Amino acid sequence: MEEFATLDASVGYCFKLMIEGEYDWPYYSEENYFTTMFWMWTFMVLLNVVMLNLVLAIILDVYGSIRRETGKSETAWLTLWRMFMQLWYRRVWVKSAQLLEALQELPDEVRREDLLEKFPSMCNEQLKVLFQECHFQVQMDDQAAAESKRCMKMALSCKLALDQVTETVKALHSGTIVTGGQDGQASNWVQKISDEMAEQNHYMSTLRQRLETVQKQWQAIKQK
Repeated sequence: MEEFATLDASVGYCFKLMIEGEYDWPYYSEENYFTTMFWMWTFMVLLNVVMLNLVLAIILDVYGSIRRETGKSETAWLTLWRMFMQLWYRRVWVKSAQLLEALQELPDEVRREDLLEKFPSMCNEQLKVLFQECHFQVQMDDQAAAESKRCMKMALSCKLALDQVTETVKALHSGTIVTGGQDGQASNWVQKISDEMAEQNHYMSTLRQRLETVQKQWQAIKQK
């Protein structure tokens, strides 16, 4: 057979079978029917299984990474229900542009009373949706902060910054430090560490507030 006469021709023809999935069955089965049947079936089945596993591995890997990043997002039914509620309360529903503009004047920690004071006509459904989305975003931020990649990056940043500080202290001790300005790279590392620490402090403050809220609710239940 001309297609399998050489190694290059065999590889090229097998690649053609893989892409097209078509072959001349009467021509190849003319000499030995069972050998041709066994080879063709084995080649096509194994090829399809391998290709299917590769595609599934890629899809599942991407799905897993996106699932970890997005967390528990809202379902299609919940989205439709919120669209219906927005249409139902369209007369009192505050637009997103107005909310974004009002956030600049509100404190960092916005309460229900602050929104009602700013928008007295805001309905309870919109308030519920806003606080649910804020709660979900806080959960996603906490999850992202707990990931090992960010922890490793923070540890590496601290390590490099400490190395830079150690070199500076050694230079001060030996009297060989060069004056006349700050090292931009070192200041960048310090700024990154400061930002990470501020973010962690924000998460700890949020957790403390949640614990205080749970404690107050538990005390109220005990009094009843």
